Amino acid sequence: MKCNIVKDLLPLYAEGLCSSETAEEIREHLEGCPDCSKLAECDLSAGKVPEPDKAAAMKKVNRSFRKKKLIIRILSGILAAILLVTGVLTVGQVAQVPHLPSFETIIAKHYAKRIVDSITNGYYDGAVLELSYDYLENVTPDGKASDQYFDTINKNDAEALKKAWENAYGNTKVKDYKLKTFYDGIITGTEQVVMSQADIEFEDGRTQQLFIAKNIDGLYKVFIGKADTDEEKKLSDVLLYISLRNIWNTSCWLEKALVRDKALDTNKNIMESYFISDGVTDRMDDLYSSGCRITNSVFSGVCSDTEGEKFYYKVSITAEDGKGSAVLNTRLYFDENGIYSPAPDDCTVIADGCGKDLEEKLLCFFG
Repeated sequence: MKCNIVKDLLPLYAEGLCSSETAEEIREHLEGCPDCSKLAECDLSAGKVPEPDKAAAMKKVNRSFRKKKLIIRILSGILAAILLVTGVLTVGQVAQVPHLPSFETIIAKHYAKRIVDSITNGYYDGAVLELSYDYLENVTPDGKASDQYFDTINKNDAEALKKAWENAYGNTKVKDYKLKTFYDGIITGTEQVVMSQADIEFEDGRTQQLFIAKNIDGLYKVFIGKADTDEEKKLSDVLLYISLRNIWNTSCWLEKALVRDKALDTNKNIMESYFISDGVTDRMDDLYSSGCRITNSVFSGVCSDTEGEKFYYKVSITAEDGKGSAVLNTRLYFDENGIYSPAPDDCTVIADGCGKDLEEKLLCFFG
């Protein structure tokens, strides 16, 4: 039997499918042919494709199916959570009820936390930037303020805040605080504002509350919940000054308090506390006791002196004495300590038929 025929029959020979005569011939050939003998020694069954394990295949399919099902469930849960949160925040944004979260309260809480962390951790420069930087740009005439002006104001504010906070709580550290943010309507002139409340606990057992209110102008106002000591009262003034550049509401009651027919009486100490100079209220009362009266008082918005790095109000006071009238025009500079009496050079009186006494009293009306 020839080699090529033997090679073709070897698979059948290996499987025992050849006839006995053919198998005998192949054995005889293999005994005498080294090449075919080596080929026969090879595992001819290695080239066969094994039958698949149906059970293993089904397990693999089931695992893949369960994995995909789990992924779908997770993604569905995430989508449902997103839709739920978005729905709640949307309702909260529209309804603006006290304790329902909204997109606005979440953002406000983020900024409030930055402010509280900065103050309680002694990063006063950061707290000042969060509170007043935008406001500085609003009260500063365009094109007149330099970067150095902003840096100086912020540095001075940070020093004032550091001194006030450390005087009030410098002998202890903040142990912990809890922060919550909600809608509230306590700010005069607005229906609803976003309010954040930080309940602070000190290591010595004292507690304090910081309130951070986002007003309709987008700026933050910070004030403390209680001022039981002189140091805490000073801290309250500094915080309000930095966040609003205004530690008193001159646009309301101060203007009205000047237009009166008699002495301030019970309000005298309140008026006096706004001015750094002593005896301001006495000089004001002297004008009224002389028979003169203030008929009008106008305070401008906050102005910025970029050269002197100070803030001030333009003030116009109109008075009459029965003979005529006079108008005092001046500037009242202020900082976190209060109002400074104007220098003589900052006072101008325009008389219209009034007596000399009224002119003199107006010139020293604020000290």
